[in-house]
Amino acid sequence: MEAFKDIKVIVREEEGNTGLYEIAPLPRGYGHTLGNALRRILYSSLKGAGITSIKVKGAKHEYSTIDGVKEDLISIILNLKTIKFKLDSDEPKKCKLEVKGKRVVKASDISVDAGVTITTPDVEIANITDASGSLHIDMVVESGVGYR
Repeated sequence: MEAFKDIKVIVREEEGNTGLYEIAPLPRGYGHTLGNALRRILYSSLKGAGITSIKVKGAKHEYSTIDGVKEDLISIILNLKTIKFKLDSDEPKKCKLEVKGKRVVKASDISVDAGVTITTPDVEIANITDASGSLHIDMVVESGVGYR
């Protein structure tokens, strides 16, 4: 194809694990096609770690509320999903969150096993609004490839 003869890849920025690249010149409409294909390939091959299961003391189902906690369980789950982890092995690791008293609960309050690092410790998980309130969550963190 004559249209793809003089294509060049130009590195605009590279820092850590991010980069900005320019691929040009492309025929009209091919930028979106190529960009979407690259995005899908990258998402399907990225390795990462995250919480795969939780058990909350006092919760019977995902729509439960916890006495003394401002957020409902759905909101807590969504907040837990935003926490980023780094695992040193491919084995599942157990983590535990046990907090009491009126306070803001953050990712840094999670007790982790050896080989687990929380890379976003400032993520707010919940707000305990009562001095006698508590939040106990057991969770499993696993690594994997792709988006699941």
